Amino acid sequence: MRFKTLFYMLPHAGKFFHTVCAMRNQKILPTREHLKLSGEWFLGAQEKSGGYAASFSFVHGLSHAYIETTGYIIPTMFDLAAALGDGRFRESALRAGEWLLSVQQADGSFPDIDRATPQVFDTGQVMLGLNRLYRETKSQAYLEAARRAADWLVRVQDADGSWTTAGYHPGDPCVYLSRTAAAMLDTAHLADEPRFREAAVKFLRWAASRQQANGFFLNCELIPGADPVLHTLVYVLEGFLMAYQYTGEREWLEIVLKGAEPLRKAQMERDLVPRSQYNARWEVTNQEKCIPGLAQWAGLCLALSEITSDTAWRDAAQLAIYYVKSKQLRGDGILHGALPASVPLWGYYQPMMLPNWAVKFFADALLLYDKYGFPVYQEQEAWSKKCFELQIDDGAWKHHSTRLGPLDEIICAEIAESLKKLGEGMMVLDLGCGEGRYLKHLATQFPKLKFIGVDPLVEAGMGQIRRGSAYQIPLEDGSVEFIYTWAVLQHVGDLSRALGEIRRVLKPGGTVIIADRDKLSGRGLVKPWHELTGRWMYPWDSPFRERWYFASEWKRMLSQTGFCVKACRHVLNPKEHGWRQLALMNRFLLLEAKES
Repeated sequence: MRFKTLFYMLPHAGKFFHTVCAMRNQKILPTREHLKLSGEWFLGAQEKSGGYAASFSFVHGLSHAYIETTGYIIPTMFDLAAALGDGRFRESALRAGEWLLSVQQADGSFPDIDRATPQVFDTGQVMLGLNRLYRETKSQAYLEAARRAADWLVRVQDADGSWTTAGYHPGDPCVYLSRTAAAMLDTAHLADEPRFREAAVKFLRWAASRQQANGFFLNCELIPGADPVLHTLVYVLEGFLMAYQYTGEREWLEIVLKGAEPLRKAQMERDLVPRSQYNARWEVTNQEKCIPGLAQWAGLCLALSEITSDTAWRDAAQLAIYYVKSKQLRGDGILHGALPASVPLWGYYQPMMLPNWAVKFFADALLLYDKYGFPVYQEQEAWSKKCFELQIDDGAWKHHSTRLGPLDEIICAEIAESLKKLGEGMMVLDLGCGEGRYLKHLATQFPKLKFIGVDPLVEAGMGQIRRGSAYQIPLEDGSVEFIYTWAVLQHVGDLSRALGEIRRVLKPGGTVIIADRDKLSGRGLVKPWHELTGRWMYPWDSPFRERWYFASEWKRMLSQTGFCVKACRHVLNPKEHGWRQLALMNRFLLLEAKES
């Protein structure tokens, strides 16, 4: 079977290689550019019939149009047209709507993609598109199609409110049909039909009964007996959220918050971004990433942030969006704007596929996120900050941030030599000072100098240390005579911006000392391997990883920012012995520059 799969992949080998390489991409674009990529992908994936191709598979190639996802892509296309001012997206949505009318079954249902059998979930997702089409065009054809679909859903509903006779696994109940119930609530309002509302509420109450004390929902798995994927976990929450948005009834929102809070807590305190699969105790059972689920999660969190005015939800969304941005492809043809189903590409959820619903949910999240106007450098800073907070390097940063080791003593001694040239009362800035180990050590040696620290992780007003970063130093222009930074700028994505900020707060003729890892070292050579094997602070698929530079690169970048390099020397960790010393395993650069 493996050889057969490889054989079928041969025509797509180039696309496969490009996609695998892109999983380590770190060139993140502004939000608007990712929105445009998403919209262009839909235009390229739309068939002449009007439906959107379900996916591109590296084994089977481009699939045919998918009724279910075409239905819920339509609202996204209308939103993209309005946000980007591009009428092509609106025309695309209208074409898709005409196609949906042509494939509705005589009984009012819509079939699935594989067996052409009526499906409750697919029918509900098409209704989301029909409802929006009616709002946009006022065409009775769309409202009538939505009404017929809702009539069918009422007829096939079980006595307890669930739907088990027309599902992917007949006989098994499924709570993520909450999205279908939400679509029925909207149709009930548009058609002024109480029966549809009653059926929708009946299902939602049944689904709510499946929620456990810890917020987890039973029967939300994609395959009976397996742990649910993030995609279906969030599907459930989305359905209840839409029910709240359509009705304003608080009980549906409380269910969403109860289910979403444990996942947000796990993300922000443990996982960095949600993982592919969880069990009923919210334990990770699959460390992979489910890209559609991550995009959905981001959109859900942004909606909750707006509803509750709690920015903690927005912070969780930002991390997920920054990650998914890095996975959006920028190749030619079908690879232009596509997203994988899983990372790694061959992961559990829809392996070797680029599904259209990943792009749909990503575009939805970006449409909500765009209004905040976050620049890429702020997204990167938030990502790096969270990596530090989670102490992904097994607490090494926390441990070393409170005491000086042999290498620290060497660096401090180098800085001290330059500090001797300063006059009494001059200001010294420790940029990225952590808990202040260097600052405290040097302040003891030079009591007549004024020391101040800046770090993104400290609490505001922590003595001599202020909260800030290399991108935003909380000091006035030209306010310090001397700045030093140790192993900080390697965590900065937009180095020119950071160097410009350093120059802003430095007095004319002031001095900056930069101590950072040397790319030309043994550690620099093995770093990619450590990332792949999970022995590094940033994961292998992180949208940002430390950036180490050669001495020549530092000199060029400093010169371009208005600095003149006065000295550049190498420092070896004195704890290294034998072959590690010969291999320059831990070699650092120490540069001294003045504002020119």
